[in-house]
Amino acid sequence: MSAKTARPYVADGSPPVRHRSEDVRLALLLTYITLGWMTIEGAASLLLGWASKSLLLEAFGTLYVLVAYVILNSGYGLFIAKRITDTHESVWGILIGAVAKVGMPILAAYKLKVATRLNSRALRADAIESITCGYLSIVLMIGLAATWLLSWWWLDSVAALALIPFIIKEARAAISGEPCSTCGDGKPLR
Repeated sequence: MSAKTARPYVADGSPPVRHRSEDVRLALLLTYITLGWMTIEGAASLLLGWASKSLLLEAFGTLYVLVAYVILNSGYGLFIAKRITDTHESVWGILIGAVAKVGMPILAAYKLKVATRLNSRALRADAIESITCGYLSIVLMIGLAATWLLSWWWLDSVAALALIPFIIKEARAAISGEPCSTCGDGKPLR
């Protein structure tokens, strides 16, 4: 780093108070951005999923209650009602997924940088949640696009079931309050 951009650290490796307060403000801003995005994404996914009868899009929008809902609704859609997804709204769902796929990893990268500077387990865990959201968006986009292109009435319910392992993992982490022991970079959390 150049002398202009170098950030001095105190003897124990933590940033000085002045820089730490800047990092805390940045961490809060990133958290507010995440909350705003997740609120918009969740509401839009639930509304568009309900309007289009797309369980996959609804599942992308909410955790444990969602697991039961997705399993029961998928079973009902597959075996009883043979529910046909109205694919007109799928384009909007694919767009939501595309924005999440691009935006969430970028947001996660900023969170990881600030988490490292602050030595914050909470912000690091939140960054991993953002990365997971980016992966989930791939399932969303592929499932909706395939349902739209192939017109297979059963595909939306099957793709929604593919989200179950991710939802259970996230629900467990959220309820336990304990982040993973290593978060993507192989370095143990302090």
